[in-house]
Amino acid sequence: MFTSRIPFAWLGYAFYNNGDTYGAYDQKTDGNPPYIFQGDPMQHQPGHGIGDFAANNGQVITDKNAGKTQVDVIDNSFVMPKVLRGSLAVDFKDKNGFKYTLEAIYTKTIKDVMFQQINLTDRPTYAVFDSAVNHQYQPVFPGQNNLNPQFANAYEMSNTSKGYRYSITGQVARAFQSGFGFSLAYTYGQSKDVANGIRNSFESNWQLNQALNPNDPQLAYSNFDIRHRIVGNINYRKAWNKTWVSSFSLFVSAQSGSPFTYGFVNYTPQNTPQQVSLAYIPAKEETINFFAPTETQTAAEQAAAFDAFIDGNKYLRSRRGSFTERNAGRTPWNASADFHFAQDLHLNTTADDPSKVKTITLSLDI
Repeated sequence: MFTSRIPFAWLGYAFYNNGDTYGAYDQKTDGNPPYIFQGDPMQHQPGHGIGDFAANNGQVITDKNAGKTQVDVIDNSFVMPKVLRGSLAVDFKDKNGFKYTLEAIYTKTIKDVMFQQINLTDRPTYAVFDSAVNHQYQPVFPGQNNLNPQFANAYEMSNTSKGYRYSITGQVARAFQSGFGFSLAYTYGQSKDVANGIRNSFESNWQLNQALNPNDPQLAYSNFDIRHRIVGNINYRKAWNKTWVSSFSLFVSAQSGSPFTYGFVNYTPQNTPQQVSLAYIPAKEETINFFAPTETQTAAEQAAAFDAFIDGNKYLRSRRGSFTERNAGRTPWNASADFHFAQDLHLNTTADDPSKVKTITLSLDI
């Protein structure tokens, strides 16, 4: 069992955004209502910063109880992240000197971090997107809770027990008396969690966690999901004599691309302060219902182009009549190769004391 720590900045936010000594001002940028903004830094007066901007736009800045503010809180039962990990490995060497290794690692989440916006009214309605057989529903929240008008966003950090990851690795290796050696390994793994916990604040961890219901995120692939990885190494060492020794090595690595999410940025159909959301992929016969004619294209032409894009993507076409999932997309495979050559020149090789032998090494890395 292993326990880790969280970024201590998260704990600091609970003291910083305490609802009493910090004020926040939120303003939509669509100009409704219009807001006053002086963007010329040459006209900035010392001591007149964001407070003046808020005051010029109708906010009372001399009374801390006059307007809404954000608060970050920590669940009283919160504990540091904890996992249970087990591994099993088997090595076998045959009569020809080949070594085979099989290793499996499994990690189960005991306590992980979870972020919620607890000032949302937890009474969503559900919008039906199309007439697909399973009738996919989008939760739409009625807005912020009005029990306490002093708070805008209220974020809570708590724990969850959801999550796991595992990997299975197979390897074969052999070292030959001639100086040649090699190893080749393949790893398959999966990692799932409800919150990646890679952001610097409660707010950003919640806002950038792609989920239909951001306060009840479901298990999805982690940002650190491995999936496939292949690693190969070839090396050769040649001692020409006591003075000159050459060595070569080639390391090659190839792995699945990074996971990413198909969805929307700065658009949240669920009417929450989220900055990202999942996308609904309509059934093919329903696509045209999501488009309106423009000056250059009809709705049918737009739907046909959209369908061609969806059908050209293996994952997206599998989500017809359903929502995308967090981190279910993949960038192309990543591959890298490193070549190393080293030429050793040993000096004073006739000395009886090995510690007196000096070596000069010239190396080349590509």
